[in-house]
Amino acid sequence: MKPLLWAIMLCPFLSYSQLSITGAGTYTIDFDNTVSGVNNGQFQGTGFNNSPSAGQLDSDAWKVLGLSDGDTFFGGIFEGGDYSRGASQGGVVNGGIYAFETATGNYSLGIQPSVADFTPGDFVLRIQNKSGTVINELVLDYDIKVLNNEDRSSSFNFSWSVDDINYTSVGALDYASQTTADQPPIWVTEHKNTTITNLNVANNGYLYLKWSSDDAGGTSGSRDEFGLDNIVISGIVLPVELVSFSASAKEGQINLEWETASELQNREFQVEHSPDGTNFRQIGSLPGHGTSTETHRYTFTHQTPSSGTNYYRLKQVDEDGTFSYSKIVSVRMEPAGHTVVYYNASTHEIDVRFSEEQQEDALLLVFDLSGRQLIDSQIAAGSTVARLTLPDVIPGMYIVQLRQRNKVENTRLVVNP
Repeated sequence: MKPLLWAIMLCPFLSYSQLSITGAGTYTIDFDNTVSGVNNGQFQGTGFNNSPSAGQLDSDAWKVLGLSDGDTFFGGIFEGGDYSRGASQGGVVNGGIYAFETATGNYSLGIQPSVADFTPGDFVLRIQNKSGTVINELVLDYDIKVLNNEDRSSSFNFSWSVDDINYTSVGALDYASQTTADQPPIWVTEHKNTTITNLNVANNGYLYLKWSSDDAGGTSGSRDEFGLDNIVISGIVLPVELVSFSASAKEGQINLEWETASELQNREFQVEHSPDGTNFRQIGSLPGHGTSTETHRYTFTHQTPSSGTNYYRLKQVDEDGTFSYSKIVSVRMEPAGHTVVYYNASTHEIDVRFSEEQQEDALLLVFDLSGRQLIDSQIAAGSTVARLTLPDVIPGMYIVQLRQRNKVENTRLVVNP
């Protein structure tokens, strides 16, 4: 089904915490915010830890490659040396990780490249999908902070991955500082923005965002300083969730019901029917709700179903004509003159409708295929319908038996997964 535009809500302002895509909202990592009652959210260049203290970043979310003290890894503890050069306004000498204050009170995840540090090197941000479904698309914004204080050029490029092995570069975001130093050197901001599509990040899977640097021009001298700041992740696109789809027989007709959690450019649902589960034809359609983040419920009645088992599926058609199919559901319709049984999966109830009013008291029983009796109920004379609750239901076939003084009638009931 066509993707739905969502956003993410990732523990707002906790720049040191593990990141998870969970639902609607937008998340900004600005390395500045302080959360009352929790660790200081302001990055101070004091290292990486899986249980970060004030001024640190969460190593479950961040790793750094290309430092002379060694690469970090997700979930590790890296404090001291190249990993924690502290806070600075720039103009530093030693290579490593800093919290560069590029304006008063505005900190970034900073790097001073050197011969042995970050040439080449990478910042990698790991984000987990906890939305309950697949993520296909997102919008990414970020700022590159640059102090062009040396006569040498360095790159600062972006790529992404879903396995932290195979990365896709986004050439439009490539950046390199000037070979000639600014006079006087001041912090400048390069804003970057992109939409990443075709992600296919499974639920509980990860998305990896990587910023890479290396020498890009010039042959001697020290290197410019960089900061990564104001990372904004929004516009998450998730597939439309078909929350439920069911079929039930009632009074010679079959009722179909389905529900969506949200929709994106949904033109219509086409209802298709098959008497054999293989050959389907359209029997009706209902308009969709276009783009919506609200829950919507749909109902459709098939007034002329076939005797025996009927199969149904939904063809969801987008405004651009693309389409996808739902799972197949089935329900059995007995011929006239027989007892009709249908099952409500949401309530585990069996509704039994008699083809004619019962002339005498009767007994209604339900058996599994091993012959074990699951439930029985007395049916009073004059009844045309009975409702039973099936305990401990599992998918499979059951036998619903109506016992009268001079007659026993068996009807099959199929409970689908």
